[in-house]
Amino acid sequence: MKYLVLLLLALVVIWRLRSKLRVPDSPPPEKEAEPVSKAVEMHACTHCGLHVPINDMVVGVRGRYCSGGHRALAEH
Repeated sequence: MKYLVLLLLALVVIWRLRSKLRVPDSPPPEKEAEPVSKAVEMHACTHCGLHVPINDMVVGVRGRYCSGGHRALAEH
């Protein structure tokens, strides 16, 4: 009976050690990188002062404007 308990204890110890040392079959899934938003350069409208992304501005002779209407009002 004593040898049976020692054998059982040895098997449990070996099983625990093997489970801790086991190499996983597949690597853990990597976290997807969150998309980084790029900063957009903003400028104030020469007529009203509204800040608008530079790509959306209307360029005139006297400056940049938030719309064609403000460019027309400021330059005429």
